[in-house]
Amino acid sequence: MAALDSTRPSVPKDDDAAIQQRWEALTNVSFWRAKAADEARHPATGAPLFTDPFSAAAAARCVPRAAAAKLEDREPGAGVGLRVQWMGVRTAEIDARVLEAARGLVAVAAEGSSLQVVILGAGLDARAWRLPWPRPPGGRAAVWEVDTAPILALKAHALEGFAVTACERREVACDLTNVSALASGLAQAGHDAAVPTVWVLEGLIGYFTTEDGLQLLHALAGLSAPGSRVVMTSPPSLKDKEEYEGRGITLHHSTFEETEDTLARARRAGWQGVIVTAEELLQRYGVERAQQLLLLTPAEAGGPA
Repeated sequence: MAALDSTRPSVPKDDDAAIQQRWEALTNVSFWRAKAADEARHPATGAPLFTDPFSAAAAARCVPRAAAAKLEDREPGAGVGLRVQWMGVRTAEIDARVLEAARGLVAVAAEGSSLQVVILGAGLDARAWRLPWPRPPGGRAAVWEVDTAPILALKAHALEGFAVTACERREVACDLTNVSALASGLAQAGHDAAVPTVWVLEGLIGYFTTEDGLQLLHALAGLSAPGSRVVMTSPPSLKDKEEYEGRGITLHHSTFEETEDTLARARRAGWQGVIVTAEELLQRYGVERAQQLLLLTPAEAGGPA
């Protein structure tokens, strides 16, 4: 692992509220993911749920010790352990589902073709660095990371010095509410809409209004060849919002809804899919709390969405 320097990326100015909120959210995620990588274990084997030294590096560079202590203080009693479990399961399950989708595409890909993965709202996500991306025989694996230019600049500092070895990593700087900019940015960065894509939306869709979220899902459907996959987390529900507010924590999401409602919106946007339920995850990982996922594929032409 590269040696860490002692400098930290500049925190955005307070007058840029949107970037400030995003900065706080992504450093929060990085902190808890690093802690989960260190502490979350599979109940049956005791093995780590996932490996991620990069989040630890990003957290060390981006989250001052006082801020880290404050994050833990917001989780009273057993809350720290529950939060570690929650992040550990979310990360491990997304890793597994994304790699499963990637391997499925590679298994039927032509020789010399490409695996395409796009991580939307990438923040400090280190999957481009840490996952063992498969590739077709004689082909390549490419991972596009999409986020705003300020966030990508922060990430460049946070993960400076770490090499990406299992894929070609490419950046697209755009506001995801501007779907035209998303489509053109991906095309300019080499994404081929005629080739199946694995789309990753972790902790993202709830930050969009229902209208903007629907527009984004519509746009992704238009950029997805048959065989494409979406792996995404569900937004928090109103019950989740009330629970966090009861602990003095404000969620800055724009949408609070049940996962079934999110799936219904995805169907309206041209997708079909299933929910990985909290109950399924609780049983598989032996934890007390888990975030539900949606696994989507393009709706069949002429078939039910």
